[in-house]
Order: sequence, then C-alpha cells, then structure tokens
Amino acid sequence: MGANQSLPTKQQSRYVLGQRNSLSSIASSRQSSPSIIQHSTDLVNSSPGINATFTSLPVTQHSSLTERSLSPSTVISEKRKGKLPLDSSVIIDRNSKRVQKLYYNNTGTNHREIYNSTFTASSISNTDGFQFSTIDDSAITDISRISFNSFMDNKHEDNDYIMHVPDNEYQTRSTTTTTPSTEQVSTTQDILDLLTQNQDCIYDILTDLFSSSRIRYNSELQREAFHAVEVWSARPDDVSAKICVARLKLCGWGTPKDSRQGFKELKKLAEKQNWQAYYYLAQCYYYGVEQATEGYTMSNSKSIVIQSVDQDLACFWYKKVIDTPCQIRSDRIPTIVAQAKLMIAVTHFMNNKITRENLEENIGYIKDSATVGNRKSEFLLALLLRTGQTTDPIGYKEYYIRSSNKGYAPSQLELGVILVNENSSEAIQWLTKASKLGESKAYYHLGRIHELGLTTKIDFQLACKYYKIGADNFNNVQCQSRLAYHYRFGTLGLKKDELKAFTYLTNAASHHHPAAQYSLGIMYRDTLIPGPDTLQNRKNALALFRASASQNFHPAITAVADCFQSGIGTPIDRTTAIANFQKAILIPGLHLPSAQLAYARFLHKIGKYEEALKLYLLASGLTSSELNTVPPIKSVESSAKLAIALIYLDQNDSSTPYKPNEGFDMLMQLTKQDPENGEAHYWIAVCYEEGVTHVVQASQKKAFEHYMISAKLDCTKSQVQVGHMLCQGTGIDIDRAAAFEYLHAAAQKNSDIALYYVAVYYYNGSGGIRRDRDRAREYFKRSAELGKIEAIVSYAQMCYDKYKENTLPQCELNTFLQQAIIWYKKAARQDNATSLRELGHIYGSKNDFKKAAEYYERASQLNDALSTLIMGGYYEKGHGVKMNHQTAIDYYHRAIDLNQPTALFAIAELYDKLKTYDKAYIYYERVIQDKRVSKNSKSRKTSRFKIALYCLNYDSLTLLRSTNTTDADVAATKPVNIHHVLNQANIDYVSPTEAFSNLKTLAVQDKFTNAYFWIAQCYKDGNGVPRNTKYLVHWLEKAFKEAHDMNAVMELASINQHGLYGVEVNARYAFQLFQLLGERNIVVGQHQLGVIFWRGLEMIPINLGMAVIWFTRAARQGYSPSHWALGQIALENGDLHIAIAWWESAMKLNPVVPHLDHHLLTTTGDSDALIKLGKIFQQQQEEQELLGGSSIYSGSSMRDEVESLSRVQQENNGLAVRCFGQAALMGNVLGMYLTAEAWHKDKDYPVALENYEKAASQGHIPSRIMCATYQIYGLGGKQVNTVAGYQELLDCAKSDTDAYIHLGRCCERGLGTNQDLSKALEWYHLSIKTTNSSEAMFRVGQIYAQQKIESESMLWYQQAIDKDGHPRAHFRIAFYYIQGIIEYLAPDLSKAVYHFRASAKQNDQDAMFELGQLLLTTKDNTCALFPIDLQQEGFSWFQIAADKGSSDAHRELGNLYHSGREEEEEDDEEEEGQEFPILLISQDFEKAYDHFSFAAHLGDQTSALFLGTYYEHGICVPPNMELAQTWYTVAVELGLSNGTSGNLPLSHPAGWWPAQLCLARVLHQTKESQDVAYALFHTLYYCHRPEQHLDYLEWMLAYYELNGLGGISIQEENAVSKFIHLAEKGYNKAFFQVAQCYEHGIGVARDLDKALSWYVALIHYPVIDQDSLDADDQDDLSRAYFCLAEYYRLGKVVSIDQEKAMTLYQIAAERGSKEAKNCLQHSF
Repeated sequence: MGANQSLPTKQQSRYVLGQRNSLSSIASSRQSSPSIIQHSTDLVNSSPGINATFTSLPVTQHSSLTERSLSPSTVISEKRKGKLPLDSSVIIDRNSKRVQKLYYNNTGTNHREIYNSTFTASSISNTDGFQFSTIDDSAITDISRISFNSFMDNKHEDNDYIMHVPDNEYQTRSTTTTTPSTEQVSTTQDILDLLTQNQDCIYDILTDLFSSSRIRYNSELQREAFHAVEVWSARPDDVSAKICVARLKLCGWGTPKDSRQGFKELKKLAEKQNWQAYYYLAQCYYYGVEQATEGYTMSNSKSIVIQSVDQDLACFWYKKVIDTPCQIRSDRIPTIVAQAKLMIAVTHFMNNKITRENLEENIGYIKDSATVGNRKSEFLLALLLRTGQTTDPIGYKEYYIRSSNKGYAPSQLELGVILVNENSSEAIQWLTKASKLGESKAYYHLGRIHELGLTTKIDFQLACKYYKIGADNFNNVQCQSRLAYHYRFGTLGLKKDELKAFTYLTNAASHHHPAAQYSLGIMYRDTLIPGPDTLQNRKNALALFRASASQNFHPAITAVADCFQSGIGTPIDRTTAIANFQKAILIPGLHLPSAQLAYARFLHKIGKYEEALKLYLLASGLTSSELNTVPPIKSVESSAKLAIALIYLDQNDSSTPYKPNEGFDMLMQLTKQDPENGEAHYWIAVCYEEGVTHVVQASQKKAFEHYMISAKLDCTKSQVQVGHMLCQGTGIDIDRAAAFEYLHAAAQKNSDIALYYVAVYYYNGSGGIRRDRDRAREYFKRSAELGKIEAIVSYAQMCYDKYKENTLPQCELNTFLQQAIIWYKKAARQDNATSLRELGHIYGSKNDFKKAAEYYERASQLNDALSTLIMGGYYEKGHGVKMNHQTAIDYYHRAIDLNQPTALFAIAELYDKLKTYDKAYIYYERVIQDKRVSKNSKSRKTSRFKIALYCLNYDSLTLLRSTNTTDADVAATKPVNIHHVLNQANIDYVSPTEAFSNLKTLAVQDKFTNAYFWIAQCYKDGNGVPRNTKYLVHWLEKAFKEAHDMNAVMELASINQHGLYGVEVNARYAFQLFQLLGERNIVVGQHQLGVIFWRGLEMIPINLGMAVIWFTRAARQGYSPSHWALGQIALENGDLHIAIAWWESAMKLNPVVPHLDHHLLTTTGDSDALIKLGKIFQQQQEEQELLGGSSIYSGSSMRDEVESLSRVQQENNGLAVRCFGQAALMGNVLGMYLTAEAWHKDKDYPVALENYEKAASQGHIPSRIMCATYQIYGLGGKQVNTVAGYQELLDCAKSDTDAYIHLGRCCERGLGTNQDLSKALEWYHLSIKTTNSSEAMFRVGQIYAQQKIESESMLWYQQAIDKDGHPRAHFRIAFYYIQGIIEYLAPDLSKAVYHFRASAKQNDQDAMFELGQLLLTTKDNTCALFPIDLQQEGFSWFQIAADKGSSDAHRELGNLYHSGREEEEEDDEEEEGQEFPILLISQDFEKAYDHFSFAAHLGDQTSALFLGTYYEHGICVPPNMELAQTWYTVAVELGLSNGTSGNLPLSHPAGWWPAQLCLARVLHQTKESQDVAYALFHTLYYCHRPEQHLDYLEWMLAYYELNGLGGISIQEENAVSKFIHLAEKGYNKAFFQVAQCYEHGIGVARDLDKALSWYVALIHYPVIDQDSLDADDQDDLSRAYFCLAEYYRLGKVVSIDQEKAMTLYQIAAERGSKEAKNCLQHSF
C-alpha cells in the first residue's frame, strides 16, 4: 500500500459553483405560549375537574414516532395540495346560524390549523406565539374550540362530586358571618345540639360541615354526621337535612352507598320546587350517577349506571338555580348562582351550542360569575378580554390578579408571564406561588427567567433546578425539552449527556411537543442517540419530523423536505420534498428565511438556478415579499448572500445573470461585514486561485492568503487547501511540517480528506512526522468511516497487512482479518475495483474459490486488469467456476487489452498446455519483446525456454505427464510435430542448432535450471547438437542435483538399472532413485519399487510386504498396472477373493488390460469368493460413511462432495449386492441372507423378505430372526402377528444372541408381550454383553432419556458412538450439547455441530435438517452464531436433506428463499469472535415456490399455507383463487389431522388457525362458499382469538350479520353494535360501516350528524403508508368522500356549499368513485 500513498497533488480546477454547502437545521429553543385552547385544556389538569365528554368522535391513541394526528385541514391540504378551502374543517349551517366545528383530539393535544389567524396569542408570554386559525366570526369559532373541562370538579369514586360546593372558587367568606363554626363537633349529639341552637343557620351549618376538609377522610365523623342529619331530616319543614341525606346516600358517606335511592330522593326534592336541590341535581345530570359493583376500582371500573350523563338536563337545572328566587338567607347563595351560570356557559361552549344569538348571553354569564368573584370565571374573562373576544371596564390583568389572589394557579402563571414581559420583579413571586400549587408550566418559566436573566440575575444552577422539578416531578414537556437541549450541548452548567438529552426528548415527544419531536428527530437523524446507527434511526427521524410538521412547526416542515430530498428514512422523493419546501416557504415568521434558504439550496442542487436565486434573494433580505415580515438572522443572511455571489460568478448558467463584479464585491462585502466569515474568504481564495475574467487576475499568492485567513477562522475546507498548497509549494514555499498542522486541524473536525492525508503522513513518515503505522491505521479508519473510498481501501489493506504479519495472538489476527473483509466489502459496494480484487485474494487464500471468483469477476467488469488476469487463471484451472479454457483465453485477451503484461505469459502457457503451439509461440515472443517484463523475470526466461523447445520440436509437458499420470493418460498422449504446426501458421523459427545454443545460454549464463534436462535430451537425441552419452549423463545428473527434475531422475534410474549409454549397472543407485521418485509420489517410481520388492533386484531381496505397500500407493493414484500386480500377488498367495477385487478395479481403470476376463464375476464357480468380494465392497462403503462422518465440509462444495460420496457408496453397494446375489443363485445360504440384508438397508422390504425366507427355510437363524421381525411389524407384505413373531424370537434367542436386541424392542414397545422397560433393559444388556451391539446401547440410552435420566442416557449414547459411530446416538447427543444438562454438561454448540454432522454424513435426514437449522441460527436477525463457511454448510445440509425427501428441509429452504437474508452493513463487524455476519441468501420466490410445493406434497401444513398465499397474491405464479383455496384447505386439513382422528369440519376448533383465517378470506369472496367462511370466522373469533386479528374477525362477523351472508339471519342491531365498538376503538375499517348505518338508520337510530362525523373521521384517519390500504379500504375512502360531497351538495346537516362539494367529488373520483365521476360529468 505504501507505494500508492502520496501527499495531495495539485487539485483539479474547481468550478465556483461546484460545491454545495450543507445547510444546518435551524432549531429554535424558544417555546410557544399556550393559546386559549391550551389554557382551557390545562385547567383540566390543574384543578379538581372531571373527565367530561367533549367530543362525539372516537379517541384513538397513536405512537408519536410512527403516526401523527392531523387536523382536518392539514390532511385535506396534504392530499389535495390546497384545492380545498382553508377553513374546510368548519361547517356553517346558515339556516340555524349555528357554528359547528369538526374537532378531533386523537392524541389529547389540540392541533393548530394550517394557516395563520388575524391575531395571535403571542402577547400572552415572552415566547414565540402559537398561531391558530379563525374564520370571519373569530370570536365564536375560537371560543367554541375551548376545552372547558377545567371548570368542572374532578369526578372521583363514589359520586363524591355531590359533596363539593363552589366555595373554593371565591374569596374567603366574610369574617363577620353569624354562622357558628362546625370545627368542634365530632358526634351526632354535638351536631344536633348545634343545629338546635342555631335553627336560622341550618343551611350554612350543614354546608360548612359536609364541605370541610376534616370530614372528607374521616369515616367516623361521616357516620356521626349522617346519623345527625338523618334525625334532623325527620322534621317536615327542614329541606336542607333531607338534601344532605340524599347526597350522603349518593356517595356513601357515613352510610352504605345507595346511589339509586339517593338520586331518587334528590330528584323528588327538586321536583317539589326545593331550590337547594336544583344545583345538586344538575351536578348529577352533568357527571352521571353510578353504583359501583363488587371488585370496583378506578383502574378496573365495574359499575352500574343509575343516570347517564345528560348535560342538557344539567343546564335545565342550572338554569332553575339562576331563574328561581331563593328564600334562604345565606351569603353563599350568590356563589352557587354564579357557579351555575359558569357551568351553563362552559357547557354551551364545550358542546358547540354557541350561536350568534346566545353568544352574548353566555359571555354575560361568565362576567356575572366573575363579578361575584369566581376565580375561574375571572381567569376565563381575562382570557376573553386579552384575545379581544369581549370588552370590560376592568382590564384583563386586573382579573388575573383577582383570580391569582384567590390561589388559582393558572391565573398566577399567566400573571407571572405578563409581568416577565413587563420586566417586573413580581413575576417570580407569582410564578413561585403557581409552582407551589402544582402548576408545572410555572417551573418552566421560572427556569427560563433564571437562565436568561429576565427580571433577575442569571443563575444557571437555579434555572436547572426549576427545569428538573418541572421535568422530573411534573412531566412538563417544555422543561424536558429545555433540559434536553442543555444536556445535548453541555450548557447551563450541565455536563454533556446525550443519553439524558435523548431520554427527556423522547418523553416530551411522546406527549406531542412539536419542538421536542423536531429535536429528537435531529438526534435520530444524526445518530446522536444511544445504540448503533441503523436504518430505523432515519425512519424514526422522518416520523418525528412529520409529526412535528403536522403541528406546523416550521423547522420540522423544512426537515421533512430535506429527508425526502436526501433519502433520509425514506426513498428519495423530490416531488414530496418540493411539496414540503413549498409549504414551508408559505408560512411567515422567524423561520421563513431559513426555509427559503433550504429550498433555494435544493433547487440549486437540482439545477434550477433561476428559482434558487429568487429564494436566495428573499432569504438574504435583498428582496422582500408580503410573507417576509421578520428579517433573517445573520447566519441565514450571510449564507444566502454567499450563494448569490457564487451564482453571479457562474458564467456557465444562462438562466441566471452573470454578474462577476457584483458577485466578487458581495464576497468582499461579506468579509467586511463579518471579518470572521471564513466561508467567504474561502471563495475569495478560489476566485484568486482560478481567476475571474475582468474582475481579478489569478494569483496563487493571494489565494493562499485568503485560504490562510479562512483556515485560521477554522474553515475546514480552507485548512485542507492550505495544507495542500504548503505540500506542493503553491503560492507559498513548501513546508510539509506546517502543512501537516493544518491538515491535522481539519482532521480533528472529521474532514474525510484531511484525515486521509494525515494518515498518509503517518504511513510514510513525511514532513518530520515519525512513521507510525498504528496511528496511520487509526486515521485511515476515521476517514473511511466518513465514506472516503481511498481511506476505506487503505484501512482495509492495513488491516490485512497486519493479519499477514502473523505476529499477534490468533484471536487478534482474526479480528484484523475480519476488519479487512468488512471494509473491503464497504468499498466493494461502491464498485471499487481494488477492494473487489483484494476480497478475491482473501477468499482465494482461504480456498473459497467460488466466492473469490465472484469478487474477481466484479472487479474484472470494472476493467481491473489484474482481476481479469486472475479470472483467466480461475477458468483455466476450474477454481470457483467450471473449467473452460476458451473463457480463460477470452479473459487473458481482455487483460492484455487492459495492459496487463503478465497476461501475455499466462495465455502463452495455456496455449502450450492445449498444444496450440503456434499461438503459444506468438505470445511467448510477445513476452520476450515486452519492455515491461524484466529480463531476469521467470516469465521471460520461461518464454525463451519454451520457444527454444518448440524450435527443437520438444513439448515440455509430454514427459511430465507420463511420470505422474495413469497409464490410460499415457496412452492418450500422442507425440505432436510442433514444427508442422508452426509451419502451418507461417511462423519463422530458428534452426535446432540455434535453438540448442539458446537453450544452453539459458542454462549456463542465466542459470535457468529447467533447461538442464532438455539439454540432456538434445544430447540423447542428437537434436541441434551431435549425440553425446557423456554429456547426456552429465546434464541429467545436473538436472537431478541442481533442478531436482523428476524426469531426469526417471531417466537416470532407468540408465543405472539397465546399464545404458555406457553406464555400468548400478542397482543400488537405481533403487535409490526409484525410492526418491516414490517418495515424491511419482506413480511410475512407486510401481517400479513394487516390482523390485516383488521380484528382487540383485542385492535387493524379495519383500512382498514392501511390494504390496508400494503397489498400493501407486494403485491409490489410479495406476492400473499396480492393481493387476496386487491381484497377482493375492492369487499367488491363494486369496482368490482379494485377487478378484484388485482385478475388478483394474478393469474399471483400464478395460483394455488383458489379464482377466471381464465376465469374471458371473462365471466364477466359487460362491464363497463372491461372498468375500461383496463384503469387501461393503466394507469400503462403511469406511466411506465413517470417513464422511468424521470429516468437516465447508462451503458450497460440501453438497457436491456428499453427492459424490453417495454415488460411490451406491456403486459399492451395487457391486456387493451383485456378488451376494450371484452367490445366492448358486445356493449359498449366506449369500441369500446378505442379499436380503442389502435390500433391507435400501428399504425394499418385499425383495428382502423373499431372500430372508429362502435362507430361513434352510435353518439360517439370523434369517429366521429377521422373518420374525417382519412378522411383528408387518414389513414386506407379511401379515402382522406380534405374538407369533415374539415367540419365534424367543426360540431363536436360544441359539443366536442377535435375537436379544429384537426381544428388547418388543418389551420396550409392548409388541407380542406386555410392555416392560425393565425387561427390555435386561435384553438390551444381554445383547451388549454378548454382541457389543451399538443399537442396544442406543436403545438403553433412549429408555433413560424417556425417564429423564439424562446423565445415564448421555453415557449410553456415547458408548454407541464409540462402538461404531451410531448415527441416531450422534443425533440425540447433539441436543444435549445444545441445551446442556444441569450440573452435568455445559452447552457446547461446536460439539453439537460435530455430532449432528456425524449423523448427517450417515444419511440421517433428521440430523441434516437440525444441523442446517443450527448453523443458520441468528441472534436477533443482526448477526449469526457461526462463521459464513459454516452457514454455507448449514444451507447445503438443507439442500441435501431436501434432495432426500425431507419436508422440513424443503420448508425451511422455501422460507429462506421467500424472505431472503441480507448482509447488514452495521453488523459486519465481529465482536471478539462471538458474532458473525449473516450469510447472504438472495430472495427468490420461484425457488421458494418449488420448495414449498415439494414440502406441501410431502404433507407439510406450513408449506401448503405458503402455496395458498402464492396463488392468492400471484407471487411468481399467476393469481389463481381456486388453487389458493385448494392449498389453504389442504393446510387446514393437515392441521386437523395432527393429533385428531375422524373427518372433522374445516371450521373445527382443533384446526390450525392461520390456515383457517386464510381459507376464510378466500371463501368469503365467493357467495357459494360464504357459509363455510362464516363458520371459520366464527371459530377464529370465539375459539382461537388471535390477538392481532381480533378486530378484523369481529368486523367480518358484523359484516355477515348485517348483510345476512353465508345463510345466517340478518342481525342488524348486533352487527351495528360490533361496528360501533370497533370504530370507537379506532379500527378505521369500521368507520364507513358505522357512518352508513347512522345515515340510513340501519340497526341504530338515524343520525346524520354522527354519520357525518364518521365520514370525516375516515377521510382524516392518518395513514402513514398508502400501500397499506387494501381495495376495500380504498373503496370505503372514495365512497366516504362521495358521501361528504353529497352532504354539502344537498345541505344535509351542513350548509349547502357547491364549491366544497365539487372538490370532494374530485377527490372521490380520483380515488375511483364511479358515482363521483358521473356527477362530475353531468355537473349539478
């Protein structure tokens, strides 16, 4: 790598507009003040109010991270892009003059409209105002949207609201009151005495007593008080006590609760015109009356409704309080009347019952209540005055003061905020009081005051304290958002803590705080959250931005646009980005210039320079518009002006003016206005560096000066440029040390190019920087992490170099190797040829040639010459690809075209191997002539050598072939006349004499030892030189001793053995040479050694043992003469069967050898020899099985190896059966038995039985045993008779111990005898003792396993394995290593793999499947348990098991191909060797379909379900509902057959519910099958109840009941009840049905208002992904739009509005409504 690293060279000329600046998101930390809507909502939480119903629409909760709640106008605007009126959420019925508001509160937070009002609430506090919408009658509309729940008392348990009186809303009652105190009474008698003594104050005494705080939680006092009033109520003229008794019964104070009786008594008293009862009866109607049942709690409310909420009746009785004169003398009466007025006003506002006629009346009620001194009315009146809704001589501030003085926290909060704006020190006092009363917002304002120093000194510690109290104790989102900001940036004296920032923001965002949602989105987007960086982070960021944007938070709208333009959390979608940018630039305010700047940059980026310039001008403030009411902040202004300057300097774009003077002057002006504007200096430097015609001349010196100024201002780009210029001496003297300082400074700010160059410094040790490879690697990594491709490659290379050094512990070396692979892959994903080539090298070095070839091929496609050359080599040798010499040649040609000189030699060598001598000659000559090839290189010398041999008519490969191949290969090697080939190609070549001279020059001068042997050949043949035996032997000796040439050794051995060429016979030396050949694995030498030891050679005595050894070595290499020799030796020793074996194999290798008749096996009359021969074949088969079980296969070749092994086993088995069968035909009883055994092993039981019976008939005991076994199990067509079979086994056991294990099976399973495990164990132990049977050992282990004695089971399984590798024992013991055995065996997955593999290699399909499952296991779908090679092995085992008919394997392969597996970029890194990347499996539905089809036909229910899904949805097959129904039915039936018997209906509860659900869906689509569909839906809902589908199932049942489908009777009320239940839960599929039912009065009273509300709810239902809507959903939506259009056209409930109707028709038509299209065509 070092040779490729250099310091920065001269940078290419940059266009002035060639770089795009990143736009910083502008996030305001200031919080908006609450509007009236928010105030009234706050009152609910801050005072004892109740949970009153204030909307008739369902409330649905949504996650803030994934879904958002949109106001109606926002949704319509997004869908119709502004085509609907802005006030579309407001419906005005002009006939009734009633203003109605379609209001949704899906998240519990009121959302603002999309456009701005004519007034704001910004004056309420010192923060940015939230703006909310209005219509013409703004007073009516905005007041109608107030949530007035805050003015009511909380409804606690036991109806105890009935005991509240409105005293606490007023000033303390006059101290001059004559009402006696109740503080001292504690008994019934005390109370009666007090009442008796003060009969003119009965009302006040009782009211004081029961509203006092001391009685509320004192049950004893409650009992005493109840007894007292019960006694007192006996007086006929006392109403107060009677009312108290009724109230006490209602809430159960001092008496058993009897709500029904209490309400009845109270109602009766009111109906008798008792004024005192009116207010309390109104309260009962307002809140409702309930009677709790047994087990009632607030969280689990089980109660009986005595009186439901009826606010109309409540207002009736409140009005009676107001209108009816009261005869009671008490100063409390006016407060109750005032409270009644407030309640009526609040109720009317809350329930949208305000009309133009009653508006003033209701406001008058509020004023009257405030005049009496009701603190809530004072607060509300202040709010009305403040927002201009009414007028009053007293200002709103005074009302806030009055309310505040009564201890009303919301007023104290607002008063405090007002005083902050007035810079009054009293602000802190009031805010502190509000905070002590639990007003959480007060803590936010107190914190803000001390943070910013408003009305007091800055005190960060105190500010932090208040923020933390509000955030932690009161869950205030403003405090949480503020704390998050400070924790994120480490301000306010807090230590930077992104985790705490994230936690606070998450909580605030979950409460729909728009600024928090935006800020949290920034953290997700910029990976500032805890945990790894994942794609989900960007998706979460976008969801948060959109949630914030839905509340019109301006920066969030711009952020959404940026996400869509940059592909953050979503595919790039410029259309959506533009829509959001355009929305953002239409909203006036502080953030408008920032939005204009962001949009301008986007337009600039996509080449729309003219439009971009207009927005830059607006953002800069150089031009203005009606919307730009707030000047831009300095950073936005300067950024916009900078962009304008760059556009003016760009002469290449014709759409914008070329104003170079103005542009350059603007840059200079920016530096004057802000000397620290490093960006402006940077571009001024660029102008000087490149020159601007007629403006500035190019000056590298001035360019450097401005770059230097910018660099010192911490501009990263300039620091990089200064470093570059100092390195190159451009505009300044070379100073590499100084250059390093600037590059290092830029690197500290994560400049990818700077980090890269700093790494190069450390790598090369330049500029006085000490060479430090570790630091270089660190900086390369940092640059790589920022995406710089050169750094990625360099870091990967450094990691791989570290791995190759091999000086560290293996675990660390593996880490470096994995890092190299990970980073090379990152670069490879960007089509970096170097990385692809290096990956090929890495995998090639690991012998994973297939993967290596994939990477080399990709690099080759990118015209990487070296990879192209290597691919040629791979195709030449068949590495990772199928061998193809022509393809190899094509790659070599491409490599040559890519100027790879080595390719010339490679193609020459291949042509030489292919004996295409003419082309080889041409390319060898090109190698010699190519100046890029060193004269001393081996390729050049070899080329000279090969041309010399061609001229001598020699082929260098001929002799090499003959010394190390089979004799069949030798026979196939025919001499070729090379001269003839060269002459045919018109190639001029030198004479043999000159060729010999060239050959000798290579040998003598160039010391090219390969030439030595061929010089000897020339002297031997007289080729180019006279024959000379002396020189022949000399050069042969030289070739042997210096070049270790085995051809020379062979020649010398033959010469010395036979005394040729004047050399005396030297048997010992010849023997030594043959020994050398044998040890070098040269088969001819090995065979010759065998001959010497077999027949003897002078001083070498005969040694048959050594002869057999050397013949056997040669025979293993397929050398047939050695096979025949071994057969002959066996024959000479009288071992006919062994001789037959060797000759049989010799005939296979070379049938032309005439030593034996090839019909030997069928003509020999020796049946015993045939038996022995068959057993040899069997033994080979068993050895191969054991070998396979112990070896470890890896990679994709494993399947081929197993298949090859299987083929060999089958061949051996076939030969064995042939031998046994022939012996059986000759009457050999053992042959009959062995033939039967072979067929039994292949599960061909009828043929096996036939042979067993033949042998048994001749008294063969083992055959009798097997016949008895067949009789017990009914195999081979034999009739089952377990008793007879068992008796036969007992009889055989008397003379053959092999029967013991079969008897054990009978006792274990109760076959032919009683089940008796102890007896079974006795038989198994006998079998083990007498026959050492591994099967008996395994069976013992199985019995212990059944008895949960795992340790014993484990021991017996291991014994079976130790005996002969028992496959099922391996299989069972593997599970123990997976799960472990408590206090006995720790889990060990590697051992589990070993045992599964051993079993699988013995053709155990279960083991194959389990091994595949284990090796492909992942952890949380993020990493694998095993390395890639083992995962590949697991995948291959699935394939092998599937090939053998495993339905489980087929299913799992189907699953893998169906879903695919992708490599996670973030998860490529291993952690301490414990986590591995996941094997990539490309999604392939066709392969998945094939495997599911196989598995389904084999009876796998899951696969049948998948097939149904494929046919239903047309996945890789044409959609076919009939086949889908067929396969779903099969899946259901297979589920029913598991564990059940008999023919059960498809809807039986025992069925498999996923299949039943899919089948029900399909059957539902056909009328004829809907009865079955209904039965299935019914079973699913009432029996299985799958949680995730319950809503859908309930909906289907309701649909069937409503329409009478499937033959069931119509049940309208029941169906509609279900639909309403679902709709109120937020199940949007039910919305349309509910709306239709209300509209047409189906199963429910006709109610067009409710119908309208549900239609609106449906069209405004937030849908994140339109693709998630099915056809029915789309149809419902289009019909809902059509129905709404009809409402507006015909004036149903709403006022006629043809324009709005037309718009809604258009939406409906666009969504596919034929009715809407028809209406539009015919107009109206």
